[in-house]
Amino acid sequence: FSASCIMYGMMDVGTTHGKNTLHWILHAVAFVTIAALFILQQLPKNERQLRVPQFQMEWSPKGAPKTGHRRLTGGTKQVLITGITGMIGSAVAEVCVRQSNTNVHGLVRWRSSLHNLNKVLKDIELHYGDMQDTHFMRKLIDQLRPDVIYHLAAQAYNGVSWESPAYTLTANIIGTLNILEPLRQLDMKQTKLVVAARKQTKLVVAGSSTEYGHTTSFWEGPIPETAPLIPVTPYGVSKVATEMLCRQYFLNYQLPMVVVRLFVHVGTGHTENQAIQNFCLQVAEIEAGVRPPVMKVGELSTRRDITDIRDSAPVIVQLADLGVPGEAYNMASQKTVRMSDLLDIILSLSTRKDIKIEKDPSRLRAYDEKVLLGDNTKIRNLTGWVPKPHLESTVADILNFWRGEVSIRYHLRPKPRRHYRRETMNNGA
Repeated sequence: FSASCIMYGMMDVGTTHGKNTLHWILHAVAFVTIAALFILQQLPKNERQLRVPQFQMEWSPKGAPKTGHRRLTGGTKQVLITGITGMIGSAVAEVCVRQSNTNVHGLVRWRSSLHNLNKVLKDIELHYGDMQDTHFMRKLIDQLRPDVIYHLAAQAYNGVSWESPAYTLTANIIGTLNILEPLRQLDMKQTKLVVAARKQTKLVVAGSSTEYGHTTSFWEGPIPETAPLIPVTPYGVSKVATEMLCRQYFLNYQLPMVVVRLFVHVGTGHTENQAIQNFCLQVAEIEAGVRPPVMKVGELSTRRDITDIRDSAPVIVQLADLGVPGEAYNMASQKTVRMSDLLDIILSLSTRKDIKIEKDPSRLRAYDEKVLLGDNTKIRNLTGWVPKPHLESTVADILNFWRGEVSIRYHLRPKPRRHYRRETMNNGA
């Protein structure tokens, strides 16, 4: 309005001096200005600003690799894997990248090693952050709008949970909540869309055989999914709470989720907190001469249901499409191995035959299930999966993995051969 007044003032000046041409030009400019101001006043306040395309820059630590595709494209399935740097997460990633028309994203903490991702690093997109950061998780999920989330991140060790129960509960329960809430909010946003255009994220959550806990002491035979959940460790409690939280969101908000209750899973790239990994690490250190030939062990009479992650990872991925929302599935081989027999296999593969076994009281748990055997009927009927256990081959791979890790940790180099040393000495004589 003020601009138009100035224009008319200028027109008066123009006519006073007889400048007719300027008079009509200013009339036209004033008319356009008033029309533009009138149209602008009719727009809602949130639409008055100039619309500029928004570009988001994703921060990653200095030196982090530039991986995968950076742009989301319509019609391509978006998959997010939490815990992607772990043994299970990296195996699931290897399966997902082989699927056509799929973008694979991984949540990574800044200090995590990417060693397990060496086969797929160029084919995935990494996002640096933490599950316990509510704001970050909300922003990430809203940005990606994934079709599938494989939630595999957790503090996943019974022994560690005894030492750090508060951290275990916080990381596992709050971390899961920080996925569920953004998904609920995202679903609420999409309810305004046409039904055909709306999509819901499918959530596959890693549960654990430790959820059964005390049930193993009175249940006869393989444990089915309908058996009571009576956890006896902080880790087991956190996993039951995680599962109940996910089911609550399914029942109240219809978020499609399935839980895969993983019995003991093994493979290369795991940490030394697991019994089989620790046994192989100790043997590798003894072979390298950095540890005396005495192995420290805990209870060896227990029996465990063991599965190679390379065998089960494709089935975990299938659950996103085949799993019934709200259901839980045991991922188990339905066979047990006594820990003493497992140790014998490891020792038989060692180059040292003088290794002694010594029981370490610090490795004994306050409560340790004697037998942990899962019933896999439900998941076999759903997917057709038939476990193919090759324990000796799996153990050999794990032992070789730890031999390599020990070599790196202690900066070991292969010793020169004796005959080469003699030849050198003779040539110099």
